[in-house]
Amino acid sequence: MPKKQRRKALFSALTVKVKDNATIALDSYNFDKIRTANAVEVLNKLNLSGEKTLIIIPEVNEVISKSFRNIPNVKVILASYVNPYDLLTFKKVVFLKDSLQKIEDTFLSK
Repeated sequence: MPKKQRRKALFSALTVKVKDNATIALDSYNFDKIRTANAVEVLNKLNLSGEKTLIIIPEVNEVISKSFRNIPNVKVILASYVNPYDLLTFKKVVFLKDSLQKIEDTFLSK
């Protein structure tokens, strides 16, 4: 698939999520220990428990990745690996700070 078409598909999927009010932006994830309980607490506070949720992080973060990996219906993905399939498969999308900038840098650079 040509690069321009991939970009267009990605931004179309992002637009659909924004129009459906299915996106949430988090300023930070303030836990420093790998604990699933902390991740569940975050999802409960955002009213996302039980929802298929995609969490987009700007860079590799072992604490976030390992804390969320045991929760069913939750996937953590790097911003540089975001794809239309994941965006459309998951009902809610959570962006960590700087994730959108990383998506722009990755997919809008020529």
